[in-house]
Amino acid sequence: MKKILLLLLISTTGLIAQSNFDRGYEKGYKEGFCYQVYGCLSPIPPIPPLPNINERNTSFKDGYQRGFLDGNKAKSDKRNNDSFNRNATRKYPNYIEPFDFALIEKGLKYKQQRYDRQKRSLIKRKEADLYRACQNSIETYNKTKQFLSDYKDKVLDLETLESVMEVLYDPTKIINKHIKRGVEDLRDADLLIYELKENDKMIKERVIAKASEIVGWFVDNPNTYMIGTFKSSKKSEYSYDFESKQYKKDTDIQLSTKFLFEKNMLAIFYNDKAKVLFIGLSINKIKKGKVLEDGHGGIIVYDKKKKAIYRFFDRDIKTNQFKRKTTYHNLIKL
Repeated sequence: MKKILLLLLISTTGLIAQSNFDRGYEKGYKEGFCYQVYGCLSPIPPIPPLPNINERNTSFKDGYQRGFLDGNKAKSDKRNNDSFNRNATRKYPNYIEPFDFALIEKGLKYKQQRYDRQKRSLIKRKEADLYRACQNSIETYNKTKQFLSDYKDKVLDLETLESVMEVLYDPTKIINKHIKRGVEDLRDADLLIYELKENDKMIKERVIAKASEIVGWFVDNPNTYMIGTFKSSKKSEYSYDFESKQYKKDTDIQLSTKFLFEKNMLAIFYNDKAKVLFIGLSINKIKKGKVLEDGHGGIIVYDKKKKAIYRFFDRDIKTNQFKRKTTYHNLIKL
């Protein structure tokens, strides 16, 4: 037991005791670090390294030479680092260049001026579009109205078309509605332009097209008139008995009844005393043969068996002449 304790003590003493190599290394490190440097304060040497193969642990000289070289090298490394740090440019994290507020203000002012110019140009073009739309719509309306007026004394349909147009398609009503509501921005102007164009479209499709059809037929057939909805202030209705060839009063059709004719179904032989009737007759409303006295000296006969419409026409006809047999013989098949 004593031998073991003695062995441990000897080995521990060897580890703790400083060798000649270590003492030489510490001295050499300090002198190497301060070599040829005036007023040098030598640093605390690092822990001595283990001797190399060609070095001895018991040699002070070997330790001194090794320490001198390491100290001199440490001095050079420190000098290089100090020089680098002195010459390096200082940098700040997230550096922001200072604002040139005058330049920014000029840029914003330029953009605002450019925006104002574009806005004025757009408003000017929109005003021109709006003025043109108003003028075109009013011109279309006035020309159509004049067109209807030229013919309405001959064709009663056109008088009704004119009345409908005045109620539904007068562009000044659309314009006045927007003026009362206020046209404050470009969207209001676009809406007014759209409504005027739609109004023009309705006039062309529902008035001009119908009027052109009526007048065109009239022009192409100078010796005939066409009629539409039958309307008369002195309308009397009579049934025609095909077996007895006699007429009798029929009261199942009221004075307010309208009969709709198409232009290819009914035409009236031309006469200078004739009064053009209105548009057409719904045949399916007539259950029996009818004779309709129109109050202007004309009689219409619908022959159900023959499915034909006849028209009696004479400038001197009287309302009681429907009773005469000659009436039927004078009827013209249409």
